[in-house]
Amino acid sequence: MEALIPTKQLWIIGRLKSERGKILRDALKEAVEKVGVQTIDRELHDLVSSSALTKLGAFGLRGEILFAVPCLIKEKPSVSGYYRLVLGFSQKEYGRKGLGKWVEIEKRKNVSVSEDEIQELCATLIRAGEQLLNGVSNRDNITEDFFHELTLLTLGAQLDGSYRGIIGRNAVAVIRDLIMDIIKPRQPGDFQEKENEIEFNNAAGRRVKIRFGSDPDILISEYSGNQYRHLLAVEVKGGGDPSNIHNRLGEAEKSHLKLSASGVLRWTIVGVPVDEQTARQRSPSTNRFYAISNLVTHESQEYESFRRELISILGLPE
Repeated sequence: MEALIPTKQLWIIGRLKSERGKILRDALKEAVEKVGVQTIDRELHDLVSSSALTKLGAFGLRGEILFAVPCLIKEKPSVSGYYRLVLGFSQKEYGRKGLGKWVEIEKRKNVSVSEDEIQELCATLIRAGEQLLNGVSNRDNITEDFFHELTLLTLGAQLDGSYRGIIGRNAVAVIRDLIMDIIKPRQPGDFQEKENEIEFNNAAGRRVKIRFGSDPDILISEYSGNQYRHLLAVEVKGGGDPSNIHNRLGEAEKSHLKLSASGVLRWTIVGVPVDEQTARQRSPSTNRFYAISNLVTHESQEYESFRRELISILGLPE
């Protein structure tokens, strides 16, 4: 039986430690201790409905466990993330609602906010908190731990997305190294390598650019007619869980469809081998499918196909 290695959970443990003092219950308690309950209570009674505070009080809970007030946000701006988590909003949803600045603050970025922005955020979060509380029955056993668990549930989904993003970036880095191994021995002219881009002159003297980013993960273009013409778009889905391969292929298809330019070849590289029929059903716009495990060996037929096709597209000598 193959050994089970909790790689993802070990990474999450590290992240959880760093988030405790920023956006979890510990951060809120720290802010409360510094501000003091009298100041907090004044703002709670000014901004939150008495019925909501009474309902929380019936559970033996103070108002700031659910309701954001300006004095706490001013004292510790990152604690705004606690209220985002307890209310179940993702960072992406915050961005769509025009609150992306607060996501940057959660990351301890040096972002300044005005008094009006703090007031507006608190008003928005309080309205959402009152809606959440209205959905809670008076018979429910609501405790401080209950709200803490809500933050952890939202944070868990957030960290899962971050971890998948790391896997994706690592997979793209593997393919970048693979491409470099193919390019460099052929000594293209005027070779320039940047953080997210490679440029060179191919055998015909035409300028070729390889961009590493997102949507698509890799984009190869050639300078022609006073502009760059896209030749190849590559989506890299590096997750190693075979049960999730359908979702990853679907994500690749969405990205490929965003590239409207005609005549562009589309490749999809996945973390686990998948049969051609399944792959075609999930991503019909993909021209070729490759598995990372088959490419990194440098000895498989799949790698040889990848190498030959890439050399041809780049216009490099064999």
